[in-house]
Amino acid sequence: MAFSDSLLQSSKDTKLSVVVVDKHLTPGGQWNDSYNFVQLHQPSKGYGVESKKLEENVADKENHRAKRSEILQYYAEVQRDLESKFDFEFIGGTSLDLKQL
Repeated sequence: MAFSDSLLQSSKDTKLSVVVVDKHLTPGGQWNDSYNFVQLHQPSKGYGVESKKLEENVADKENHRAKRSEILQYYAEVQRDLESKFDFEFIGGTSLDLKQL
C-alpha cells in the first residue's frame, strides 16, 4: 500500500492504474494474521503511507502505538482514499500466478 500510495501521489501520469492483489481479504498485510493484542513497537507517527497519517485521530501523537485493529482500519481508509482519487483497485482473497501470464 505504501508503494502504491507514493507512486500514485507523485505520478504525473494521469493514465496510471494500480491493482494490488493480496491473499488477505482486506488490506493490511501481516496485520491481518496478527493476534488482537499486537501493536506497534514504535510510535505510530513513523508508520504508514505518505498521504495519510496513522495517528490523525489520537490525542498523544508523539507516543501513540497503534493496535492491530487501528492499523487494519487505517489501511481500509487508505484503500478508500486511493480508490476515490485514483485508478486504484485492491483485489483481496486471491493470488496471482505469474507463470500463467
